[in-house]
Amino acid sequence: MSDASKKKDYEVGDCRPPASKRFRAGTSGNPKGRPKTARSTVAVLHKQLFAQVSIVENGRRRKITVLEAFVAKVIKDAFAGDSRAQDKLMKLLPLVDHELARDVEMAEVREQEEQQSTTSNDRAVLEAMAEMLGASAERLFPKEEAPHD
Repeated sequence: MSDASKKKDYEVGDCRPPASKRFRAGTSGNPKGRPKTARSTVAVLHKQLFAQVSIVENGRRRKITVLEAFVAKVIKDAFAGDSRAQDKLMKLLPLVDHELARDVEMAEVREQEEQQSTTSNDRAVLEAMAEMLGASAERLFPKEEAPHD
C-alpha cells in the first residue's frame, strides 16, 4: 500500500484523531509537565533550617546546618551578656533537658537488656561446664541472689 491509500483507509472518529493532530514521535503530550504545588510552611522551614552553610571557626572553614549556626550564635551571644540571647537560650533548655532525660532512660534500658542477656549467656556456659564435669549446674554453681537496692 502506498501513503495515499493508507490515508484514504484511515477513518477519523472516536479515539482516532486526524493524523495532523496526533502527537509526533518523541514529543510529550504534556510538554510543560505537572504544575508544581505550593510548598507547606513546614517544608520550607525544614529545607531552610537544614541547608548547609560555610563558617570559619578557629581559622578553619567547615560546613554546618543553619540550625547549628543559629544555636551557636545564640550561645555565643548569651555568654557575651546579651540578655535577649540569654532569654532565647533559657527557652531552649527544656527541650535539651527532655532529650537528655530520654537518652538517659534509653541507656538504662539498654544496660538492663545487656545485663539480662549476659546473665542468661553466662548461665548457659556454666550449665555446659557442669554437664562436662558430670554434675548438676545448681550444685556446682548455686544461683546468686540479686543485690537489693
